[in-house]
Amino acid sequence: PKYSGGRATYPLSVRVHVREKADPSDLQNREIVSTNIDGVAADVLEGDYAPPPTAARSADRRAAVSPLRPGVSIGAAGGATGTLGAIVFDSKTMRPGILGNQHILAPDSSAKPGSAVVQPGEDDGTDGVKTVASLSRSILGLAGDAAFAQLVKGVAFELPLFGTEVTLSEARMPQLGETLMKSGRSTGITRGRVDGIGRYKISLGGFGVQLIDGFLLVPLDGDSSGEISEPGDSGCLWYSSDGAGVGLHIAGESRGRDRAIAGFLPTILKALDVVLRASPP
Repeated sequence: PKYSGGRATYPLSVRVHVREKADPSDLQNREIVSTNIDGVAADVLEGDYAPPPTAARSADRRAAVSPLRPGVSIGAAGGATGTLGAIVFDSKTMRPGILGNQHILAPDSSAKPGSAVVQPGEDDGTDGVKTVASLSRSILGLAGDAAFAQLVKGVAFELPLFGTEVTLSEARMPQLGETLMKSGRSTGITRGRVDGIGRYKISLGGFGVQLIDGFLLVPLDGDSSGEISEPGDSGCLWYSSDGAGVGLHIAGESRGRDRAIAGFLPTILKALDVVLRASPP
């Protein structure tokens, strides 16, 4: 949708995201976005997307839990803290593992296959922290910001999302305008509206600026219940009311506007060669 007076208007438009808007008089002609592209209205949105550097705290989800469940604190040993997005299964071996972000589970060049993944993440303190998985593979690029870490043998897990009885059984692409939910380590269960689909430029710390295909979420119209995401929610899954997983959360707006960016879950699962199941094989 095109925005006018801070509200979404229809019909749909082509949207270009910029870090900071400038007065047209300060731009060269080639830098100005046309108001009409091939007969379709165009709009320019200001936004600077990056996962914030410091994770907020939220009781229970940041504690040591057994069995593991999606929606709790997770992280690389000695690294960042985010959210366990889902328990997924290797397509070839059907061995279970953790789905999360690369910038959380493999946060720098020192992370190699076999690197330890701990629960809770170390930003949540060291009480009860234990190694629950080892990094298997990861991706960072247009396909997404994602990683798969195979569970340590004997680690118990459950598939329903923390704080709900929802078990995600399939993955699909987002639909513009639909309402999705997520269960994140910092903000718990929140809702957002799919407000745009495209290619987004995201600052990912040591990985620099990355272009990632995905979708944009905003708060529901009139919803003043709080932020839809905060630091530490990276890696959680956005899902629909029918139990379909839709996106892997990557980042939020870093300058006060409450927006979120997620990668396409079907694309990420295929790239990592893992599957989402309603029950263990």
